[in-house]
Amino acid sequence: MSFPFFAILLSLNYLQLIWFLGNKKYTSSNQTTILSSILIFHCLFIFLFQTPFIVFLLFLFVVLQPIFIVCHLKSWLLMALFLYLESSLIIISWLFLYDLPVYLLRIGLVSTELHQQLLPFLLVGQQFLLFIFILWVKWFDQKFGLFDSIAHVQKNYKVTVILLTILLVFLYFLRQFAVYNSSYSSFLYLTVILLGLNSVFHFTVYVYSRYYQEQLRKLILSQQYNKDLDKITLADEFRHDYRSILVSLMGYIEEDRLEEASAFILSVTDYSKNLLEEDSYDQLNRLASPPIQGLLLRFIEQCEEKGIHLNISIPQKIHDADISIRLIDFIRCLSALLDFIVNRQTRYQDKSIYFTLKKTPQDLLIEISNLPKQQLSEIRQPEYLITDKKMPKPSELTNVQTILKNYRNTTSVFYFDQQNLLITLSLQLKYVSIVPEK
Repeated sequence: MSFPFFAILLSLNYLQLIWFLGNKKYTSSNQTTILSSILIFHCLFIFLFQTPFIVFLLFLFVVLQPIFIVCHLKSWLLMALFLYLESSLIIISWLFLYDLPVYLLRIGLVSTELHQQLLPFLLVGQQFLLFIFILWVKWFDQKFGLFDSIAHVQKNYKVTVILLTILLVFLYFLRQFAVYNSSYSSFLYLTVILLGLNSVFHFTVYVYSRYYQEQLRKLILSQQYNKDLDKITLADEFRHDYRSILVSLMGYIEEDRLEEASAFILSVTDYSKNLLEEDSYDQLNRLASPPIQGLLLRFIEQCEEKGIHLNISIPQKIHDADISIRLIDFIRCLSALLDFIVNRQTRYQDKSIYFTLKKTPQDLLIEISNLPKQQLSEIRQPEYLITDKKMPKPSELTNVQTILKNYRNTTSVFYFDQQNLLITLSLQLKYVSIVPEK
């Protein structure tokens, strides 16, 4: 098979991968369109220009693709994951339906005539096999949450990823050069090396993602355990003081000192507030999504560090399947909103944040405010609604709206006055069902 024809088939492989595996997940629609245009022009120019220009277009595609992924996802690990997945799927699909028949032809087990007859079917089969592999990878990722786990890892491992990417690209082009020079032994050695490198990388990423999820669960359980210990200690102290509290309260009432009795009750309530309020860490157990758990865990820690009183309410079990938009976009929106309200509340003396994540019969609803639920009606009025014409929005809120514009049946509403605010985010449930209110 000539090099131009091989380059066309390789471009078709890349087109499948960037559209069926990478589009809207690793790259935006505009980025995917740009990469597709490069590949299409590459195929068209094969018949018009010499090999150097063909190599230039492939080189341009190889350089732009990782840059686009990093710009879109802000994650070096996910960029490396996609490039290694891409190379693995292409190598394996070519290995069985082209490389193996060519090897059998070289050693004389397949005649030249038979190979020529089978070649069109083998090349079409290679494209189809690659598509099957893409579907399997998407199923595997959906089942084990590999992409979402890696997307939420805080470390970027930039230097390590760059070195691994350079090594991958170098070995891959060296392998193609071996094909061009008909050095079949070098081609086989490089294929084994590349498959080994890909296997080690994928296994490491998979183990790391599972390890990250387990560490996150352990951290949440540890934090909840510490909170429960504090509650038990406080409950024991309260039990010992219970009799004296009742005696003091009865004394106030018998002497008709009602104002002092009321003040005494408030002091007891403040003292036992940690026992009366629901634990934020306990609420996180109702999230069946480790990336969202990790985001809210960081949010809780930020509020504790800055002395912000936080109340989290998650009345129902929330699964990834309830979220109709991409999980990474959901995390971006939620992260921007949480960072915004933490930074805003830090400036005020009365530092309180109320966060609610719940399901209604049709929607997944997020409410973030510095007012308790019973006071939300005070600010949920037309005069407090922020619109583009009324005043410019903070950059975090603008970014949220920009992301949500890519999805239907999503709404975001912002209510503000000088001191108070209310942010509501509504997403249609991915699978609409009747969910009882609690």
